[in-house]
Amino acid sequence: MTDPSPHPTGRRRVRWWHVALACFLLLLGAWGGWRVNLRREINAELARIRAEGYPVTPAELEAWYPYPKGENAADVYLRAFAAMVEPTEEEKEILPIVGKAKLPPPGEPIPAEMLAAMEAHLEKNSEALRLLHEAGKVEGCRWPGEGSFPNNQVHRRTPPGVYDAMRLLHLAASRTTLLGDQHASIRSIENAVKLLRSLENEPFISRYAARSTGAAVLAEMIHELIDHSPADEPSLNKLISGLRDRRGETELTRVAVGDRCTTLALLNMFRTAVRTRGRSSWEIAVGDGLVLLSGVVEVYERAYLRHARRIYDFASHPTFEFAQRVDGERDDIPRYAELALHLSPFCVHLLRFKCRLEVALDLTLTALAAERYRLAHGDWPAALEELVPDYLDEVPADPYNHGKPLSVKRHGDRLVIYSFGQDQDDDGGTLGGDEGFGFPVGDGDVIFTLHRQ
Repeated sequence: MTDPSPHPTGRRRVRWWHVALACFLLLLGAWGGWRVNLRREINAELARIRAEGYPVTPAELEAWYPYPKGENAADVYLRAFAAMVEPTEEEKEILPIVGKAKLPPPGEPIPAEMLAAMEAHLEKNSEALRLLHEAGKVEGCRWPGEGSFPNNQVHRRTPPGVYDAMRLLHLAASRTTLLGDQHASIRSIENAVKLLRSLENEPFISRYAARSTGAAVLAEMIHELIDHSPADEPSLNKLISGLRDRRGETELTRVAVGDRCTTLALLNMFRTAVRTRGRSSWEIAVGDGLVLLSGVVEVYERAYLRHARRIYDFASHPTFEFAQRVDGERDDIPRYAELALHLSPFCVHLLRFKCRLEVALDLTLTALAAERYRLAHGDWPAALEELVPDYLDEVPADPYNHGKPLSVKRHGDRLVIYSFGQDQDDDGGTLGGDEGFGFPVGDGDVIFTLHRQ
């Protein structure tokens, strides 16, 4: 008599680890498929960008952003920067603009000691000023890069000396303005305009930011010229024609291209660093392995490419509409992917730089038009719309006031043209704390004040 078998013939008992293994294999297959699809999406977007004629790596950016065939103005500017002489701490105490002293208000004479210090400092920088003038005559300009990522991935920063050169030109213009030499002042202002224009082809947000800061310095130069020296019609026309020539949306597109290359290089640098760095313990090695296997870098890369493309597409819109669309796009970003856009200076900071640049230039352009109106009619316009079409094609829009025209207030012998500023409130043309050329430190309007001569 045979013992009965505990299991039917041909059948095996399914144990718990069989189920666990099957689930693990299913999850592994799903994860592998997800990773492949994720990489495929990223590669498809990169191929699309390349098909549009844009680079996606620093090496491709170098070829897309070539040096001029002839003379390069940047080479001359760099020689000018090298020739600049900084004031001593003692000189800074009595020097305006490049030092700590303030210029006298309109109508008051300049102290003899201050004027002598200005002339002495400008004499020490005569070679730098000559080179800045010569650089402005050169058409082509391409600034070199400084510093690098690993694997020869070039990163661009603001060329050293741009802001100092703008202040030096500002000092030169202030001296000649106070001495009544308007033509020499305009020549310094024109050189400042050309220095700023040398940055307009640069596809890097740091250099766009330098233009934004430089535009405020330029506005101060023109403000002093109008305040301290009676301006004539030809001089005002010359300045207006220089300010009207802007690159606009083309410039922003170039900045977007450079930012995209830089951000993708940062992500790739992180990936490479995790793969190749030395591990001091098994815990770090396991952590690095999990980071690479999890696909978190690719998730951020895909999120960045998706949302940045839409933000870049907004770059050709007017500043206020651009601001609305960027804010709306940020609201739609999934919480897990927010870090991706914070890797991009373009997405985080461009709006602030764009608004500051546009406001500084538009206020200056409108003030020059109002001054031309006063020369022709004996008084300033009651409303900025009176400047159209003889002095302006249209009243510039205020990006801080929902795209409505810039505002104006009359205060006795002063005309204040202003933007609402970052708080987006109408403070009646009051500045509050000054951050430089009418930009408030906190609440307050961004202003350009004209005084009756």
